[in-house]
Amino acid sequence: MLKALLAARGVDYPKTHNLRVLIELLALDDIRLPAELADIDRLTQFGTTFRYDTILAGDVCDRAIWLRWIQALRVFIEPLIRG
Repeated sequence: MLKALLAARGVDYPKTHNLRVLIELLALDDIRLPAELADIDRLTQFGTTFRYDTILAGDVCDRAIWLRWIQALRVFIEPLIRG
C-alpha cells in the first residue's frame, strides 16, 4: 500500500521491502502516517528476514495489532490514491 501511494503521487522508490524507507519517502512528499501507525515499520522483517529464515525465539507475534495496523493503513491510504 505504501508503494501504491508513492506511485500514485509520482514518487520514485527503490526496490525494497524496508517499510521505514518507504515511510520516509512519503514524509519527503509531505505525507505523514497517523500516530497509530508509528510502529508499522516493525512489519519490515516479514518482507525480508522471515521470508528466508525462521522466526527467532522470543519474537512475539501479535497478529491482532498487525491486523489493526494494516486496516488503519488501508483506511488512510485509499482516499489519497483515489483523490
